[in-house]
Amino acid sequence: MKNGYNFLSSEEPTDSQLHQLMKDVLTDVKKRSAIASKRLHDIQLLEIREAKSRFNDRLALNELK
Repeated sequence: MKNGYNFLSSEEPTDSQLHQLMKDVLTDVKKRSAIASKRLHDIQLLEIREAKSRFNDRLALNELK
């Protein structure tokens, strides 16, 4: 946090400190959410490709019979 509030302090944060803290938290949450969404999307695409490959392998095997 830019204005130096410490959570270990026995004093409550000022309104401006609390406001800045919440802005910083929101920024961090949005950043982490974007990263997680990208990773989930990548995993889903990988799973879809693998499922299609397994399906095509089984289909090819059945055509040989």
